[in-house]
Amino acid sequence: MGVRLTIRQEQREAARELAKKAIADEKKGFSWEFYGGDEEKAYYGFLGEIIYADYFGLPRPSLIVGDLDPGYDFLHNGVRVDVKSVPWEGNYVTPQLILFKSDLDKACDCYFLLKITQYEAELVGGIKKDHVKLIAEKVDFGYGPRWAVPGGYLCQELEVFARNETDGRW
Repeated sequence: MGVRLTIRQEQREAARELAKKAIADEKKGFSWEFYGGDEEKAYYGFLGEIIYADYFGLPRPSLIVGDLDPGYDFLHNGVRVDVKSVPWEGNYVTPQLILFKSDLDKACDCYFLLKITQYEAELVGGIKKDHVKLIAEKVDFGYGPRWAVPGGYLCQELEVFARNETDGRW
């Protein structure tokens, strides 16, 4: 089990504000294709990023119209991290990390999964992109192929993505 954190109302409000802005920009013709007009999807994505940023002391996400997605959410200790969030109603199982082909094409080094329940978030863990390509299973839930990594394969060592200062590897 990963680290569990209480979600603050201020974090929810900040995520809701970013989600509304992203959807409004989308309606004005700016492409935020990863949200597809779905404000709730955008909300949970931003909420996960805000929680990750606050926990690790990183700058929170911002949304500037016309910015291009660099392919990752955070540069954390020199590692490009793409944060994935999943709303979760049951606390009894660990969710899978589900990735689209477009996620695998991103310029990130690793993915980090957060499980979000009504009152708390769990930092489930992360996995290096190279490892995803080795162990992910191709699945189809009826709406196209995805790649799934069982939650048990995610590393729960939160500093796993820190680079070794001596040789630059991680």
